[in-house]
Amino acid sequence: MESWSSVVESWLLECSDATQARSPDCETQSAAAPAVPEQSDAITDQQTEQLLAVCNLQREKLITAIFTLFEERNKYVNLLERVLRELFALSRSRVSQLRCFALQFAPSLIYVDLLSLALGDTKNLSSVELVLLALYNCEVLDAAGQFRLPHYRLPTLARQSCYHDPASLGPASFSTDSLVRLETSPTLPPMPVVPHFFANLTAAAAAAHTAITDGSGNHLTTNGTLSSNGSSGSSSQHIATVTASTRPAVLSSVLTAYNAVITTLHATALEYLCKFISRLITHGLPRASHYQQQQRSSYSGDGTNSSGGVAGSGASTGSGVGGCGG
Repeated sequence: MESWSSVVESWLLECSDATQARSPDCETQSAAAPAVPEQSDAITDQQTEQLLAVCNLQREKLITAIFTLFEERNKYVNLLERVLRELFALSRSRVSQLRCFALQFAPSLIYVDLLSLALGDTKNLSSVELVLLALYNCEVLDAAGQFRLPHYRLPTLARQSCYHDPASLGPASFSTDSLVRLETSPTLPPMPVVPHFFANLTAAAAAAHTAITDGSGNHLTTNGTLSSNGSSGSSSQHIATVTASTRPAVLSSVLTAYNAVITTLHATALEYLCKFISRLITHGLPRASHYQQQQRSSYSGDGTNSSGGVAGSGASTGSGVGGCGG
């Protein structure tokens, strides 16, 4: 029986054969590269068809193998790097089917990203974040750097309406002050990318969504920014690097795009999505200090002292939360 690693190796080889004419610069793109989707034009239509055939050949076995690699990522570092490099290239493709193939791994990539941050393990963090950046800049945004469809966000319950009075809200968790804090963010999450038949909205219909007044003189623009003068907020929304301030917008937007196409994804990908969510809810994210203590204990080599005992318990704990979809 063919092992999962052999399936991944075969897929990488076939992808390489299908895109031999692709520029070698795609192998070593910087973090700012996903901001320019046009750089993925190096492959021809014939190569695109070959890539689609490669990704759809034994699709269930391939998807399972890649998810297994994510879980065993610490044992197959080089193979993981090559897979992430290929997913990065697919994420920047102009063909939506190829981007969707990479998008189906987004929840697991997000889990790996958050888990690596929590553990202070940055070995493969940059490669994972490059794929997420490519998905954000090429799947969520259009070539001009704007969200693919106009979107807006309704005010929170802190804003008075004909249906309620904020002062009458009882629980402290719904106090006016706590709700106002939700509106202090300079950016707002985008709406899902809906099917193509909504792309033919008339100019009048699109203009109706350009600005939503929030009741205090400010405007919620279509790109999600708050503006006091009603400006259109036309600056590019491309993000070059994942930082503490940009990570929430990138991850939430990628998940929004994932949710928009969730009905088209393979059943195996949905199964691993459930496992990913279940593991995150059940175990959460460990603290870096606890992880470092386990690492020090595992190197002590003395199974009779107290640190050896911690190492034993740490091994079982690590196997429980270290994967991304087991």
